[in-house]
Amino acid sequence: LAYEGGFGRGGLVWPMALNFEPLMQRIALELTRQPRTGDDAPRLLDDATGWLLRLATRPAAALDELVLTQDSLQAQGDTPARLDRHQLAQTLPKMLWIGLFPALLLLAYRITISGNFSAALVPLLVLLILWSIAEWPLVSLIAKALDEMVGSGTKEYQGLYLYPTVQLPRLLPLVIALLLTLLGHPTLGLCAWTAGIAWSAILTAGLWEALYGWRGVTLVGDSLTGVLFQLLTLIGVALIR
Repeated sequence: LAYEGGFGRGGLVWPMALNFEPLMQRIALELTRQPRTGDDAPRLLDDATGWLLRLATRPAAALDELVLTQDSLQAQGDTPARLDRHQLAQTLPKMLWIGLFPALLLLAYRITISGNFSAALVPLLVLLILWSIAEWPLVSLIAKALDEMVGSGTKEYQGLYLYPTVQLPRLLPLVIALLLTLLGHPTLGLCAWTAGIAWSAILTAGLWEALYGWRGVTLVGDSLTGVLFQLLTLIGVALIR
């Protein structure tokens, strides 16, 4: 059983450890003693959802559950039309991990393939990370604007909160691309990255369909926005590496 609290230190409790049950009872007791307000999330959960694996294996069910959860959160909020900074802070690390990989791929190529690495590359890597993260608000806010024009316009910023989570499965082909580059096969790495972009398009289309109920041209059009952005990133990395 793993316990974690964000970016702080966590612990791994092995069920076969000595005095496991008393330890679990002590943990639960200490957590219940800590003061909390009604808005705080539960401090102790029996399980936790692994969205990366669920979206990779059962995307339709996972997307429906994500949207239902977000609808519930919006219904509980006092001002759903305003940006929720807490939700943004929770989703930012996910998009940061995704945005980090184009820079890592460029860095891996410069170190292992071309051998052309210098300190002057660092600002370029930082700009590449920021550019990659910019996909998140760009695609999400375009979807919000489209929903206000052609849909109900009641979902507010839900797409902005959900988009990074839905894109988590992209990490799998990006990790493969990084490994292939480090092993000396950068072209195959780009192919794996391209496969990840195609997967991203399918997941994005599924999100907009579940969230906004879109079909046809509107669904395809906004899904392609993220694809074009990612293709520009891929082409840019391929050209400057």
